[in-house]
Amino acid sequence: MSRAKEVSVPKMPRRSPPGRTGDFRKPEPVPLTREGIIDAALSLLNQSGLNRLSMRRLADSLGVQAASLYWHIKNKSELLQLMADKICEEMNWPDEAGMSWREKVRRGMVSYREALLQYRDSAEIFADTPPLTPNRLRMIESLYKTLGQAGLSQEEVVLTADLLNNYVIGFVMEEVRFAGRPGRQEEEKEARPESHPVLPDMEKRFQYGLEIILDGISFRLNREGSSPGQ
Repeated sequence: MSRAKEVSVPKMPRRSPPGRTGDFRKPEPVPLTREGIIDAALSLLNQSGLNRLSMRRLADSLGVQAASLYWHIKNKSELLQLMADKICEEMNWPDEAGMSWREKVRRGMVSYREALLQYRDSAEIFADTPPLTPNRLRMIESLYKTLGQAGLSQEEVVLTADLLNNYVIGFVMEEVRFAGRPGRQEEEKEARPESHPVLPDMEKRFQYGLEIILDGISFRLNREGSSPGQ
């Protein structure tokens, strides 16, 4: 009597519970890092703005509990400082040999403005947080060095750097507000008398103001025995 032929029975695939497909195991959580938290905070800043940025909202965007963030960052104040420091990474301070102090400052301030415009409300963050982090200190030290090499006194260096910083931050704040009102330029045209020309675009305004400041620095450098009070 011949043996019955063995038939292999294929294994049936494991069925997922109703309403679910594929592997229903919970994915492994992505480990939190300080760098990842800062990147998520900048993304949330662009989406919602500074007024709606909170540790709880940030935790929700990362899919974690707010308490988890405090293992990496002390509080919101430190978070804002770290966000500003991260933005500074995108700034380029020129240091080419043979470049004049004026061109270095010009390019540095242009880069500063461009970096701030990449992130919503970033100018407010820079205005409200002290420059205590590495990248911000590096930027300030580069500016101090350039102004000092140009011939300004130590006190003039500090005052001039503060002036340039306030100019860029203040200008970007106004620029962002202007961009937030699409009809503002038309309003200005209608409100201005015909004898008053309409202001040029923001790029020209920024460049003009910056050149005026640079002219003032040049004037002081050309005065012998000048002091900040004169």
